[in-house]
Amino acid sequence: MADSVLSSTKKTKGSTSSQQQQHQSVLIDLNEITRIPTNKRSNRRQKKTKKTPFSSSAVGLDITAPNPKTKAKESKRYCCSIIRFTFILTILIFSVRTYLLLVVPSFSTMRKNADYNTALNGIGIRKKDEDTLGTKFDLNIGKVDHWCLNGDDDSCSCLDPTEAVSRIERRPWFNAHESNKNLIKEAVMSEYLDAMNDFDNDGVDVVFLGDSIIEEWNGRWLGREMEHLKYVKVVFEQMFQKKNGGKVEGLALGIAGDVAPNLLWRIQNGEMPDNLNPSVWWILIGTNDFGTHHCSGEIVFMGIQRIVEEIMHRKPDANTKIVINSILPRTFESDGKLVNGTVLSSPDLWPRIDAVNHELKHFCKEHDQLEFFDAGYIFRGEAGNKQVERTDGYILPERMMDHVHPTALGHKLWGLAIIKKLTEILKLEDEGNEDDDKDMR
Repeated sequence: MADSVLSSTKKTKGSTSSQQQQHQSVLIDLNEITRIPTNKRSNRRQKKTKKTPFSSSAVGLDITAPNPKTKAKESKRYCCSIIRFTFILTILIFSVRTYLLLVVPSFSTMRKNADYNTALNGIGIRKKDEDTLGTKFDLNIGKVDHWCLNGDDDSCSCLDPTEAVSRIERRPWFNAHESNKNLIKEAVMSEYLDAMNDFDNDGVDVVFLGDSIIEEWNGRWLGREMEHLKYVKVVFEQMFQKKNGGKVEGLALGIAGDVAPNLLWRIQNGEMPDNLNPSVWWILIGTNDFGTHHCSGEIVFMGIQRIVEEIMHRKPDANTKIVINSILPRTFESDGKLVNGTVLSSPDLWPRIDAVNHELKHFCKEHDQLEFFDAGYIFRGEAGNKQVERTDGYILPERMMDHVHPTALGHKLWGLAIIKKLTEILKLEDEGNEDDDKDMR
């Protein structure tokens, strides 16, 4: 029995070992089966790799991962390049602009000055050796004693009275300037059409040049129609437009806030064209030079001289008259007094204005083409003892409410006085009214 058990055990072991051998052979076969595709794929990949070899150095590319520090440096370098380019472009544009604004005009100005100075010496306003007027007022800016109202050179904002200066950077001022040029075009066209139709029209008799006081005659302020100026406009239309019953034909070219150099620029830039030739040019300028910029009398007087000089150069006809209207009374005092003398911060304007008016009157006597017109008495009242001669007094509020600009009544009385003066100059029939003369006294 034991032998049988042993024999069975041996059989079992034999069968087990044979099964293990068969299993191992199967595993070997499976491994071979699974290994073959893997080898084929790897061989295919190797073949593909061999067919399309790639060398980054051959094409100059770097396929390595970018370094953050390198990328930051490149960005910084790019930004610096942009900034450098923008800076250079800005400098270039500024240089070209400066060249166009300063250098190019200077050549044309130099070419004009030769004939221009010859003409000025001929009319006797500008001389090198001495002053034509016999005073220290002339067009030599180097002889000015002081620029400012207070006797110094630093407390004011005066412009060079011999140089033309615009306010074109201010849009309202530019619009007002364009409006004035449109008025000129309309006046010239009207004269031309009347001549074509054989109408009796001699054109514009007088052109008024000035600041806000002149612009108010058009009912405007810096080119805009103003409701409170409509009556002033009516006064002008009734007096200086023949179609409305006026005796003379007038054209008002003024801009609020202007000083003498601004008016000079306007004359040089479209407000005195060749085809506008009135019998009289009427100038009113200077109040803003005093009141706004606090300029000295020397500077104000020289600025008006320079305007006269320009008109004489552009309109050399000896028959053309230039009338200088006196600078109207003005004061800083709320009560309208022309002379106070107690407030240091607000210097009295009237003594300085009166002195300049005196020099302007003397200046006009030296030249046949010039006329001086004193309008100060229309707006000024007497003060103090009448037995003592005084030229100060006070401003009449019903004729000049804000102590600078005439009211509608003030404009009417002033206009009547102008008509009387123009009647003498133009040799018109005098149809004046004695009542009007009484009102102006």
